[in-house]
Amino acid sequence: MVLIGLGKSELGVKIIEKFSHEGFSIFLMGRNSAKLDIAQQNFKLKNIQITTKKIDLNDSTSIKHAFSTIENIDVLIYNAVARRNTDAKELSRKDVEKDFSITVGGAIDCIQESLTKLKASNGSVILTGGGVSLNPSVQNSSMSLDKAALRNYAFSLAKSLQDERVYVGTVTITKAIEEESANSSQKVSDVYWEIYNNKPDKFEVII
Repeated sequence: MVLIGLGKSELGVKIIEKFSHEGFSIFLMGRNSAKLDIAQQNFKLKNIQITTKKIDLNDSTSIKHAFSTIENIDVLIYNAVARRNTDAKELSRKDVEKDFSITVGGAIDCIQESLTKLKASNGSVILTGGGVSLNPSVQNSSMSLDKAALRNYAFSLAKSLQDERVYVGTVTITKAIEEESANSSQKVSDVYWEIYNNKPDKFEVII
């Protein structure tokens, strides 16, 4: 299993714990080497072995290099997002292009670099979506644009790859991930496993 972006909530941690418990080898990719090292040590304390790889989602060459060293991929989970708290009227073209490169461009590159291996394993791609793709936010206007584009890409890609037996799905998270709630990181991570395990007919799960 390859996870791109651990995220700020505990979701990425719980996804790794779930897939590791099910016997998967884990590759975690992110841009911050120090955070990757800390994550690796924290998982080691839980007797979970992961391999970490630094990746720059703005750089196609960096992405290609990271994936070139992985022989097999059963599931790719793209959990990376550019976060920018900027009102729509203050948003610049430069900001939008930079954020899009991470949230959408990075996903496209990662999937392209994984595709041959995913086809060989009849694997799955699961994208982390957001409620702002359905109900745009004034203050998170850049993310609203990006998540809407990512959602559209997921639907198009899912249809494109159906005949090649690669499943593509997106988890559209409409509520904040909070512990001791219906949207706890554990419960949301279970959705990713259910999607991978069952490959439902629909491409989107909204939670």
